[in-house]
Amino acid sequence: MDTIYSLLKRAKELKEKSQVDSITPEEVGKLHEDTLAYIASLEQSADGLGIKKVYQSKSAMEADTDPVGTNGKTLRYGQLVSIYDDAHADSSENGNIYAFQKPGWLLMGRVSGGNTILPIVQETGYHEDKIMSQKSITEALNELRQVKVEERTSVNSASLIWNKGGWLKSNGNVFLSEDFVCTQLSVIGYSRVEFQYQAYSAVLASLICDADGGIIQKFGVNQNGTPLTWNTAAVDLPANAAYIKLTGYASVKPSLTLVKKMTVNEKATNLDGKISALTESVKSLFIKDYTNSIRYNTGGIIVSDGSFASNGYNTFAVSDFIEIPEGAVKINLGYQGYSKIYGSVIYNSDKKKIAGYSVIANAAKAGDVYETGYIDIPEGAKYVRITSYQSDKEKKIPLIFLMRSIDVVNHKELKEQLESAGVVSPLKSKRLAFCGDSITYGLNQDGGARLDAFPDQVGRLLGCQTTNYGVSSASVGGDAPRVWSKDYTVVSAEEDIIGVMIGINDFYRDYSLGNKDGSSGFYKDLHTMWKGLINRFPPSAGKRLFCMIYPYYDVKPNWEKWTAAMQEVAEYYSIPILDFSKELGINPHMDVNFEYWREEGSGTGKHNAHPTQLTHDMMTKVVAAYIKSHYEV
Repeated sequence: MDTIYSLLKRAKELKEKSQVDSITPEEVGKLHEDTLAYIASLEQSADGLGIKKVYQSKSAMEADTDPVGTNGKTLRYGQLVSIYDDAHADSSENGNIYAFQKPGWLLMGRVSGGNTILPIVQETGYHEDKIMSQKSITEALNELRQVKVEERTSVNSASLIWNKGGWLKSNGNVFLSEDFVCTQLSVIGYSRVEFQYQAYSAVLASLICDADGGIIQKFGVNQNGTPLTWNTAAVDLPANAAYIKLTGYASVKPSLTLVKKMTVNEKATNLDGKISALTESVKSLFIKDYTNSIRYNTGGIIVSDGSFASNGYNTFAVSDFIEIPEGAVKINLGYQGYSKIYGSVIYNSDKKKIAGYSVIANAAKAGDVYETGYIDIPEGAKYVRITSYQSDKEKKIPLIFLMRSIDVVNHKELKEQLESAGVVSPLKSKRLAFCGDSITYGLNQDGGARLDAFPDQVGRLLGCQTTNYGVSSASVGGDAPRVWSKDYTVVSAEEDIIGVMIGINDFYRDYSLGNKDGSSGFYKDLHTMWKGLINRFPPSAGKRLFCMIYPYYDVKPNWEKWTAAMQEVAEYYSIPILDFSKELGINPHMDVNFEYWREEGSGTGKHNAHPTQLTHDMMTKVVAAYIKSHYEV
């Protein structure tokens, strides 16, 4: 590391440079960086001075893995302890000084019986047997910070506003001419200007003026020269300079560089500000935001161990395992702020908890949302699960990744440009949503992991952002974890195309079919659901709803009466219908080997309502083809 002496020497060398461009930004930035490092080392050294604890033996010290000093504070890296056993004054360890390495210890030296006094000096230099005082070090650093350097700004002439004509050398007024153009800009705060001035007309010039427009300096030629030629000037600005008025050619504009003198500290602060502004301006290009595309089902994640709890208390909803995208370097992870039991958890590749986030104490009301801000993704992290709220009236739980590189394909503006040019299908810009029960959700009747359900596959096949709102045991009416005649508001208003397949649980539970006029039972609940969805997703806003009818269910008789009710009510509201019994090409009557649906009870010959993965794959192609044919434009 640099010493104070080498830093002062480098600063002096910079100070003595006077030629244009003789000091590079790298030199200034490196000097600033090394100065800060030196200051940090001084602070660490100052903080580490003093014996924070005394141990009777080296072994006792090494056994203390979480040391606390005599002041009651936990030891920090670099702080010192010593060894002394008054019962064994002749111990070879007595007087040894160790620095805490967090973990471990480093032998730094030994306190001897004699006294060694080094003289304290005030001047800088290279002394092996002298110590600079704190005051002299501070003064030296302050002097270093005040060294003046230059910041050069090359002005893009094309970005300036140019008017017809040139500045008259005589009085600074504009002389109208088709051959010349003129502009002016402020030079307040700058110490020097370097620029081109026209060398053609002896009447026109470039001018440095005060705040009232008075001419301080003129730059032109005394006799007419060659068209489109230039002379150059490099001028230290007078204290009262406020503007530079430039005369250029209509077809060619002059170059201009503004120079500002500032201290090393000011230069560094200025550079930091520019870097920060640049970082913020491009940050959106590096963001991958999953907030609005997360699928939720009833339940919560127990933050203490990362396990899933199915009971959502009519309040909480839980996401699937969401894979952390490759190339992600930071994560902004949200979590519900109501219950301290449930939270959001980061897992490893074995789906074991690495880190969890929740409130410390139960909050006063549901709906509160907190977030971590951008934090480093823990080593070994692979998945995330989030506990949110069941109602979409609550604030979205954020899940945002900061990527190592730009994903231009997902950049919104670029996508819109490509789509408007016909390069990308307009369908790819749409948000798809699927509402339903455990069939839509992808429940695996064979047990084990959730199936790759048709909604998720459709999204991948069409290249659309897709949300699966299917919830196990959901129904149109009655009592269920999700009752679609009441809970249609859980579907985000940002969705564009919404497919609904529901009703089999109403049939299975023997809910009343009701009257066809919609005054009661299943019919009434269907009317309520579709009216609610139409109001939420009106065709006038470009939204599209469609109804999916499940192919057949043979465990109980009269399923056709319920499918008829679903068709009648959908048609009543002009909701398009995708009837799987006509489009899928399979149903339980032909599934004699229980390949597409597993058997419902041994020896019954009946089929469970939940399709196998093979059937989900087939449903995917049917649904994707339907959406593409109906909503491609």
